Amino acid sequence: RQLPAENRFVWTIPGWPMTQILWPGQTPERRERITAAVREGRLVWHALPGTTHTESLDLEDFVRGMGFSSQLSRQFAQPLARDAKMTDVPSHTWLLPTVLKHAGVEFIHVGCNSASASPEVPLLFWWEGPDGSRVLTMYEASGYGSGLEPPKDWPHKTWLALIHTGDNHGPPEPGEVQKLLDQAHKSLPGVKIRMGRLSDFADAVLKENPKLPVVRAD
Repeated sequence: RQLPAENRFVWTIPGWPMTQILWPGQTPERRERITAAVREGRLVWHALPGTTHTESLDLEDFVRGMGFSSQLSRQFAQPLARDAKMTDVPSHTWLLPTVLKHAGVEFIHVGCNSASASPEVPLLFWWEGPDGSRVLTMYEASGYGSGLEPPKDWPHKTWLALIHTGDNHGPPEPGEVQKLLDQAHKSLPGVKIRMGRLSDFADAVLKENPKLPVVRAD
């Protein structure tokens, strides 16, 4: 809370873990702190319940899975999530952008398990579903998130540095976050740095009217 607004840590988690954090046995004191973080925009959930093997789901599974996040939005009087995240699983069915778009989601980040083979897709593209619905998509082939600095050939003014914790880890310690900010200011002089949620990146990069490739496939 003592930091400037743009530097206040924001933790993004899937819908299902967030509902578990708020389980009936949660202490009133901790529930109050969690609620305060939600109200301040420092604890947010994306639209999906977690990472799934989408090839094994049918349409009802997709839609029901998003119910965790929409229920949280109603509970806390927050707007529905306009972003989504998949981690670890390398490939997904092209029904995903159709379902997401019709649920109001405009951006998804997919981070591949670094030990897996990934599909040959651009880093940033429009993913088009079978009905023509398009969702802005960032696909990171080398890991769950992305590095602090964009690749040398990144053509846009806006970059998403998605700093991802490891498997079964909670949020980083305050010192880790400050170290990251210090590193960013040192290695990216003159660059405006702000913390936020995934949809903030989408809003910013789309204002540049980028010309992006379109992928119509799994």
